[in-house]
Amino acid sequence: MRLFTALELPAPVRAELTATQERLRAGGHPVRWADSAGLHLTLQFLGEADEARVAPLVARLAAIPAVTLGLELGPLGAFPNARPPRVIWVGLGGETTALARIQAQVVVATAPEGFTPEPRAFTPHLTLGRARQEATA
Repeated sequence: MRLFTALELPAPVRAELTATQERLRAGGHPVRWADSAGLHLTLQFLGEADEARVAPLVARLAAIPAVTLGLELGPLGAFPNARPPRVIWVGLGGETTALARIQAQVVVATAPEGFTPEPRAFTPHLTLGRARQEATA
């Protein structure tokens, strides 16, 4: 099974992101849009893992203290860049330093279970869609 750790988004934020997707979709760009019900803030992609690894992982993650974050939706962007885009995303502002601390705690919690962090720095964002092969801008 494919695993990742993430934070759920409040319904008003999902609604705003859905509206943004609809505005972008009207442009007719070749993008596979994320299901709005599943929009989330990924903290760590873990990859493929056996189901037996889930329970110990959940126990470690549950030990991370819950905090309330003041985050704000930021500008639209694309990975690796706008020409050609691969991922269309919305950046985040606000308490991103506190968010980065939580993300670091997640990485520490998953390490004993054999999961390694991505080599790239954590860039908080919300993925709206992934460009199809024919996308160029």
